[in-house]
Formats: sequence, structure tokens, C-alpha cells
Amino acid sequence: MNNFSLKQKSVSITLKLVTIISALSGTFLSAYAGRNSFMGGRTVFMYFTIQSNIAIAVICTVGLLKLLKNKKVSNLWYTAKFIGTVAITLTGIVFCFVLAPTMEKYAWNFQNILTHVVVPITAIIDFFIVSLNSNIKKTASLYVVIPPILYAIYAGNGQNSLC
Repeated sequence: MNNFSLKQKSVSITLKLVTIISALSGTFLSAYAGRNSFMGGRTVFMYFTIQSNIAIAVICTVGLLKLLKNKKVSNLWYTAKFIGTVAITLTGIVFCFVLAPTMEKYAWNFQNILTHVVVPITAIIDFFIVSLNSNIKKTASLYVVIPPILYAIYAGNGQNSLC
């Protein structure tokens, strides 16, 4: 986010705002809409979709504040953006190509579109805009497996309702 043209900066600000608003709105709607079901209410926070949406919203908020204040961002932020973008991309791919076909007409409600389509697409586009000026180390690509592995451990521990 350093040395951006005015157009890059404007596009990145817009994408970050759409990502943040969509992630938070989708999370709220997911919790509220399903509040009387086993997958709703507070239990939505147990799912990788919601966790990755919240994570990318936080990462984009930090990036947005840095961008608006013309502050330099560290390689740590770029790495976090990379990890968050991969996590939210995984969420979108699994939902769209694995889960949605089995859910039929129930798949495409507003909260699912926000959390599984809008957020991943805007986060991916923004990543490619901001990463042009980054110096992400190749070893950072190993870090992208950490969130899914941690979630698999969490989901597979047998002490929650995900199994």
C-alpha cells in the first residue's frame, strides 16, 4: 500500500470497504437467520467460514486504516493478508463447488452469497492490487496451511457439534 497510484488506492479502499461490510453483514445475518437452528446463533462462530470472514475483515480494517493515513505497512501485514486471502478463498471454493450443490435452493441465501462469494472475490482482487508492492517471502506460502490445519484439529476433536 506504499507507492500506490491514486487509482490503485481508490480501488483498494473500495474493495476493503466492501470486504469488511460484507464479512460483518454476512456473519451477523448467518448468526441471526439461523438462531433457532443447530448451525445458527452463537454456534456460527465455530465454523471456518465465519472465522475466515472475521479474520479477513480485521486484516482489511488494519490495511484500510494504514492506507487512509498513508502509513507504511510491514511485511507482517502483507503476510497476514496473504494467509487471510487464501483462507477466505478456500471457504468460497469449498462452499461453491462442494457444499452448495448438495444444498440446492437453500445454498444461495443472502448471507451465504456475502460470506462465500462476495468476500472471497473482493479479498482476492484487493490482494492482487496491494501485493504488487509487497515483499512476501516464499516461505510465507507455508503459513497458509496453518488456519485450515488448526480448524481441522478443532473440528475433529470430538468435543463440539461439528463432528
